[in-house]
Amino acid sequence: MAVKLGLELYSLHCVQKELDENPRQVIRKVLDLGFRHLEPANGHAEIDPGTGYHIPAEELRDMMEPYGARIGSHHIGNLNDETLPAVMEYNRILGNRNLVVPIYFYTGYDHVMQMCEHYNHVGKVLIENGFNALVYHNHYHEYQVVNGKPILYWLIENTAPEYVHFEMDCGWDVRAGEDPVTEMKKIGNRLRLIHIKDYKTRPANLLIGRTEMVNWGNFGANHQEGDKMTPGDFVSAGEGMMPLAEILKTADELGVEAAVWEQDDCGENLYDSLAKTIDYLKQFKHIYI
Repeated sequence: MAVKLGLELYSLHCVQKELDENPRQVIRKVLDLGFRHLEPANGHAEIDPGTGYHIPAEELRDMMEPYGARIGSHHIGNLNDETLPAVMEYNRILGNRNLVVPIYFYTGYDHVMQMCEHYNHVGKVLIENGFNALVYHNHYHEYQVVNGKPILYWLIENTAPEYVHFEMDCGWDVRAGEDPVTEMKKIGNRLRLIHIKDYKTRPANLLIGRTEMVNWGNFGANHQEGDKMTPGDFVSAGEGMMPLAEILKTADELGVEAAVWEQDDCGENLYDSLAKTIDYLKQFKHIYI
């Protein structure tokens, strides 16, 4: 069984002005390109339990139905006992069962252990309400070593397999100096989703020379202070150095549900780039549209 191709809607920040003015139009454009698994990115469940575009769930569902598309996973920050009921209701209407922790920062080992308990709790609530296990999405900073081991490995070891799964971001693995295929295999059958992207050349390891714990203020990427990547460093699938064929083969072997394309930035027209990406990826037998 092949892996479904998805699109992370964080990519739409590349057309931010158009997105702000008419998010429905932008979503229809990516549906017209052929994407059928969409993954919204919303960091603030306490403000909007949905996509972050303030589109009612029923309207979004009806917009996608003629395309045979759906929200297949949902990045949403600040999941807790207060925000979960509205978030679950929104996603229940859409038929989505995958809720994803988009990003989180840690102050040290004790904080990691504390958050493992929190992720287990949220995952248990999700399972009890008919959803899949909570999914955790990584960036590069989960490879910072605390108490002798990378944060990500503590998360894997101290969260319950029945309550917490993972979405390996293959691009951020590379920016941490890691091999994504090796890291995917370490997660094994808890790997529910992956993020794929391509870089023009191999990006720098963001952990080299890093002594302080990474937080949003010193993240050094995604347009934060110190970011050395340019829009042109992010390319369409097949135009760069990422081993996408091997990644997709491994994802298929591990039973991954979806490989979600994420365009962190774009040196050309976003829609042109996404059209090239979908055209390139559909050649592989391990992925389907």
